[in-house]
Amino acid sequence: MESDFTLQEFIEDNFVIRDKDSNLVNLKFNNAQLIFYEQFRLSYGNRPSRFIVLKARQLGISTLTESIISGLTMLTPNTSSVIIAHQSDSASNIFDMTKLFISELPEAMKPKQKYSNAREIVFDDDKNGLKSSIRVMVAGDATRGSTYKLAHLSEVAFWAKAKEAMNALSQAVPMTNDSLIVLESTANGFNFFYQLWEDAVNGRNDYIPIFIPWYMDKNYTKKYEGFELTQYEKDIKERFNLTLDQLQWRRWCIANNCGGDENQFRQEYPITPEEAFITTGTSVFNTELVLEHMKKIKEPIKRGYFNYNYDGLHITGIHWVDDPNGYIKIYKDKSIRPTVIGGDTAGDGEDFFTAQVLDDTGFLCATLHHQFDEDLYVKQVYCLGVYYNSLIAIECNFSTFPNRELQRLKYDKLYVREKYDQIRPDVQDKFGFRTTTVTRPVIISQLVEIVRTNIEWINDRETLQEMLSFVRINGKPQASEGTHDDLVMSLAIAYEAMGQMPKKFSLKKTRDRDEDFFNYGT
Repeated sequence: MESDFTLQEFIEDNFVIRDKDSNLVNLKFNNAQLIFYEQFRLSYGNRPSRFIVLKARQLGISTLTESIISGLTMLTPNTSSVIIAHQSDSASNIFDMTKLFISELPEAMKPKQKYSNAREIVFDDDKNGLKSSIRVMVAGDATRGSTYKLAHLSEVAFWAKAKEAMNALSQAVPMTNDSLIVLESTANGFNFFYQLWEDAVNGRNDYIPIFIPWYMDKNYTKKYEGFELTQYEKDIKERFNLTLDQLQWRRWCIANNCGGDENQFRQEYPITPEEAFITTGTSVFNTELVLEHMKKIKEPIKRGYFNYNYDGLHITGIHWVDDPNGYIKIYKDKSIRPTVIGGDTAGDGEDFFTAQVLDDTGFLCATLHHQFDEDLYVKQVYCLGVYYNSLIAIECNFSTFPNRELQRLKYDKLYVREKYDQIRPDVQDKFGFRTTTVTRPVIISQLVEIVRTNIEWINDRETLQEMLSFVRINGKPQASEGTHDDLVMSLAIAYEAMGQMPKKFSLKKTRDRDEDFFNYGT
């Protein structure tokens, strides 16, 4: 391939598709397709290209992706490509597009095929040195062992056992500058695809996140009939420069394609990534309120981590290091105000170590969110505590190491719970926050109240994203399958621990919740 522009020209000049009236027409990129193609053009050939595309329905992203995969395979010798979809009929439909691209090429341009069947096309053209192939499979059939240069993974949010399938494929595409993986899907709740998307957005994987909203399709319009706009319609009209004809189509689509369910429309035809994943009826937090607030939040004032000297007994020389990919985000810098840190430790290899810093007004000043060794987590929390002069309250259910290590390092502001000894009549002081069947619902209910009444205190996007996927499963508030609640829980612990700050937190506290949980007071 001589250049990326040549690929676009090759596709638009030579590939045909069936339009909505089943007519064969040349594939000309629409607005939505151009958004993705521009990102592809800038990346391909310069780095291993990895994309995750979250999209509204019927925007032509699968078609575009398959045209890119097919074009590169036909134009590049020794290129093995794979198409993987969630169902056999979907895989066949995408593969049929590829076959149509090939069959309708001018005779002089058609590459010689060694064979072609329902699952694979193999090119073997000695004239131009083309020895390449395109294979199709269903996600559940994906296995280790094969190697591909190009991969089109379609509707990943609907894959059965998506994590297992992706693990099987993770080593199949080499990290070369001419390699390409495209994950594209509409949303399907808070599942593995959601986690991949959030990790991409927050820089925790190599995928470039691309969101394409419904209004990018110029065909999504109907003549305005003069209805009065709701407040939400007024808001999106202003924010996204929508026309009244687009809003008329939106109302038509809700009534005719979504059974009158506006939340269903937001999932199928989202206008923001957050709307795509929204759940209904089971959310613990007010999702409408959270989504509305997420429009207004600002980026952290700085991001990075702490460097320090450690001699085995003491931490000294603490200083901040700016890093755009750092795992500590600062929203309000240190001041003379008292602060508290709530922490949640990783329960297993997939969870995160987290910490949330609140000042005495309840404002979220900083967050820590990372997967690393427990001792390194403690040292960063220690530095964070020194930086903000904080009371530290770390959850101690899974491991007592963080609290014991902070004691060993002589950190002098630790959250204390009181536990009455069942044998002796005395009271034993215990460091760290203990989450029990009694304390957990109380601190979550308190956080729900804070979100409802003072959501402006919470400006961390990842924390708010966790709130959107925090749902009731069999009556128990917890993270939806495939998502995390580490930031939610550490924030809930932080608000609870404010009762031990020198200046009392204004929210009414509930005391003596069980024999292993008493506010120590100051």
